[in-house]
Amino acid sequence: MKCFIKIVSAYLCLLLSNSLWAQDNGLFFKSFEPDSTDKACKEEMMLAENDFLSNNYTLKLKPSLHSKTQQKVLKSDFGVNVTLLEHFFEDCYNSHLKALLRKHFGMDVLERTSTKADSLDNAGAGNRNQQFKPAGLDFREYLIQTLTQQELARLSMKYKGALLYIQLDIIASGVCTVREININSKRLQDPIISAALDGKELYYPRIEDGQAVATWMAYPVRF
Repeated sequence: MKCFIKIVSAYLCLLLSNSLWAQDNGLFFKSFEPDSTDKACKEEMMLAENDFLSNNYTLKLKPSLHSKTQQKVLKSDFGVNVTLLEHFFEDCYNSHLKALLRKHFGMDVLERTSTKADSLDNAGAGNRNQQFKPAGLDFREYLIQTLTQQELARLSMKYKGALLYIQLDIIASGVCTVREININSKRLQDPIISAALDGKELYYPRIEDGQAVATWMAYPVRF
């Protein structure tokens, strides 16, 4: 009988150990759900809301599931501070923070930044659209928002809706400079466009063999 009890106890200990390991590595299919009827959980959720409203919060994520690149993208694109903790169990505070972020940005920011981080880590500059830094904007949208209405009107009159290819040189830090503008196979310079782009840090660095390197981009734009 004693032998049987020892075997059962050993089995239960092993099962508990495996369960904790699975939770710690994100292998449970059922995600954590905060219980708002529990007093302690409700207090954590209220604290998360107060911290979120005052922009004084830090989201906890596991480095085994979220990379350092994603940590940087969360900060640069969405202003979210992140601490990477390997041995961390999801709690009511952290879970409610994620819900508040989804509601505030209208998207799953973890999924969005994970995709972008994977592209940066795995492809470098291979996917040019993923490399552009300003959150939620493509190159043309950023340029249009940067220029004044008077500048846009002048460009529209000058180019009359023709397709321009704006070519940029980008140094290792991500700062860009307009190299040239190509229109109907003619190369030209435009002080308005150059003033809007030159010296701006608009890109995540291209990584080759773990080192940031210079690169270039070319974008088709109509005004």
